[in-house]
Amino acid sequence: MKVVLPGYVHSDGERETTKRPVQTKSRTGTRSSGSTEKGNLSLNFTPGMTIKGNANNYILEKILGSGAFGLVARCRIEGTMKYVALKIMAESDKREFLNEVQILESLNKSSRYNTCFIRLNDSFVYRNFLCQELELLDENLLGFSEKRGATFKVAEIRAIAQQMLEALSALKHLGVTHTDIKPDNVMLVNHKAQPFRVKLIDFGLARKTGCLPQEGNLEVLAFRAPEITLGLPRDEAIDTWSLGCLLSFMFLNCIVFPRENKYDNLRMIVKLLGQPDQKLLDKGTLVSDYFIKAKKGSERSWRFKTLKQYEKKKGKVRERADPAYDDLTSLDDFGFSPCMRGFSLAKALRKPLVFALFIILFLLFSCPFERLFGDLNIPQNSQYFENLSGLVKNLIF
Repeated sequence: MKVVLPGYVHSDGERETTKRPVQTKSRTGTRSSGSTEKGNLSLNFTPGMTIKGNANNYILEKILGSGAFGLVARCRIEGTMKYVALKIMAESDKREFLNEVQILESLNKSSRYNTCFIRLNDSFVYRNFLCQELELLDENLLGFSEKRGATFKVAEIRAIAQQMLEALSALKHLGVTHTDIKPDNVMLVNHKAQPFRVKLIDFGLARKTGCLPQEGNLEVLAFRAPEITLGLPRDEAIDTWSLGCLLSFMFLNCIVFPRENKYDNLRMIVKLLGQPDQKLLDKGTLVSDYFIKAKKGSERSWRFKTLKQYEKKKGKVRERADPAYDDLTSLDDFGFSPCMRGFSLAKALRKPLVFALFIILFLLFSCPFERLFGDLNIPQNSQYFENLSGLVKNLIF
């Protein structure tokens, strides 16, 4: 059965919901003035103007994009033919700005890992606006996918998966969790010169892994790890879930898990991947929002709530997922399971298509521990992602 699911469209509103819970009370109190400042960005920055920085002046040539984060412009350094990207943010976003600068500086300092992430050249303040001079990249995977109008080839997915696993390895080594991996935040470097060479961008919501907020939303819903929704402990595993969702988006050209509401999102995760382990569910602070303890023989076990049971506690769900999701019964509907059955890692390595699916499903395991250290006979140490990346890199397509 062929099921047509919705594609992914960027939503600034989703980013806003991920951003607010990590703000301080004083930041939240300045929301109105912050909104005004962001609204003025497009008025204050127009093509042809000169922006004065620390070491360089910049001629603004084109606004490349704007959103909850501010805006990004393509600029030429005055007196040269060198082009860079300027990311410009309102003063009310100072916390995110400084956080991103600090993390990018630490990532860029590492000669071993600096090829995985966008390069920060400088940061400065111009007329009370916060500016970052960044290397100018090509376009993000979302824009590329929309222009192409087709799924990515397995060899292309392999190339991007290998680079993203290297990025996760670097982040784990440096103790950083990105928290916002999605098609918008993975950019092609220069697709004509270096096909499918990518870098991870936008570290405004990134955090030191040990300092991740254990309450509130992180990640846009379509790419959100279930432990966030269920109130389970958070660590770098949430990035691996997002990567799995990203790769499945590339493979299928659609969103596997709905973005409209948390109930439908988790319902499809359970429906397609199975229910998380009972012991894991016992630990979640928000599990009772979505599951109910039901008697099974002499024991009581968790069962996913019906919509009626969910709405009785949480209120009416305003926007339901696309009806096409109801037609899905299992991963067989995506063509995953038939070619996955009976495959060990060794067998999967000999079949590129199967291995691509193997990696996607592995990254989507519901249990955070299994997602990080699954049964793939890969050494479970600090080089874990590097070893997995090496397997992907050495595949012959």
